[in-house]
Amino acid sequence: MSTSRKYACLVMLVLFAFTSGLQAKERHYAQLYSWAQGVQWVNARPDRQYVEAFIQVRSHERNIPIEKVRLVIHASGGDRMVALPASGVLTLPIDGDLITEDPVVEFSSRVGVTVVIRASAPPRQDFDYGLIGAMVREYTETVSRQNFLPDQFQSVHVRGLALRGDGIAVHSSCGVVARKRGDALVIDYDPQLPADCKVELSRMPDSMELMFKWF
Repeated sequence: MSTSRKYACLVMLVLFAFTSGLQAKERHYAQLYSWAQGVQWVNARPDRQYVEAFIQVRSHERNIPIEKVRLVIHASGGDRMVALPASGVLTLPIDGDLITEDPVVEFSSRVGVTVVIRASAPPRQDFDYGLIGAMVREYTETVSRQNFLPDQFQSVHVRGLALRGDGIAVHSSCGVVARKRGDALVIDYDPQLPADCKVELSRMPDSMELMFKWF
């Protein structure tokens, strides 16, 4: 699969590239800290079942893989280097001195920085349609309570449940509609369908995540 196709599939599933003006190399610590606070809050919720949040960094330089990029925090006590894993997920160091000082931070090459809110469930071969509704409710509540999120999140709505894996067929007791979208089979989200509708898959999917659409 080409790099452009891989990227398109990721965006289509859950990774919305909401850079919100953070494409320049130089930023201040407070900009990233506000996102890191929100991410921590989402992931620490005691009632969290399906939703997770993280800060995603993507290289905008084709010849520089993300694991070669470094975040440099220009603190008064000396520069602090933060390495990025191949996944591009940023773990921002948080301490009182950095919060008070608000130093300049910069990446070693041109990047895009995004907040990702993902809703996924452990793969299973049969489930009630109400599972999708529960995932949607948790995602919607989480997003509505976050003032740190870019405004674009308010323009995104749930399309359905994306199943990844080859040769999956969907059978249900209530006429569930599933469509092929990119490299995923998507069960349409219809709040009018009964929660106790039984859904059976012909094989265990590799993953089950909400897919979104713009309004």
